[in-house]
Amino acid sequence: MLIASPVIFLQVWRFVAPALYRHEKRVLLPFAAVSSLCFISGAAFGYFVVFPPAFHFLISYTSGILDPLPGVSEYFSLSLRLLIGF
Repeated sequence: MLIASPVIFLQVWRFVAPALYRHEKRVLLPFAAVSSLCFISGAAFGYFVVFPPAFHFLISYTSGILDPLPGVSEYFSLSLRLLIGF
């Protein structure tokens, strides 16, 4: 979804743009750019700042009997939820 978002935004823009006035288009384009930048920066913050301590905290629930064996699907599920959440 993150990788396909530019194509999705383009298709939505092509659908909505003919119905907008010129002054509405001038307001909407910077808003779309800033919102995309905020989404990407939030996802980067979640992945680089929040995810390592959260993963370390979840892995810390091990003992001599329990071994931490996170699967790939659980790892991607957690990271995707953090990316979308932030």
